[in-house]
Amino acid sequence: MGDEVSDDETLWRRVGRLNIKPDGTPDSVAFRSAELSVHRKHLTTLDAVRDEYPDFAVFEFTAREARDAGVTLKPDPPPPDHALACVSTSKKAKRLRDIARLVVA
Repeated sequence: MGDEVSDDETLWRRVGRLNIKPDGTPDSVAFRSAELSVHRKHLTTLDAVRDEYPDFAVFEFTAREARDAGVTLKPDPPPPDHALACVSTSKKAKRLRDIARLVVA
């Protein structure tokens, strides 16, 4: 699995329907947390990410985009999940919201 998160890795974030605006973009509240869990695409599947949350949408961005937005990434894989912790603030939450692309609604 490796300890480093490479810049070209795609990261997935589950977002509840209440945090998705009518135009299909996520609200920044979906990215506002001291430690934000995301999933490393190459270590999981969409089915696994949505397994316990089938009604959630999934958005994606690359590790490079997250770092460029000022987010620090660190591996934090509690088995059997392969999540990361993204250190975020409200200003960075808006940046993450702006770069997030919808994968599945």
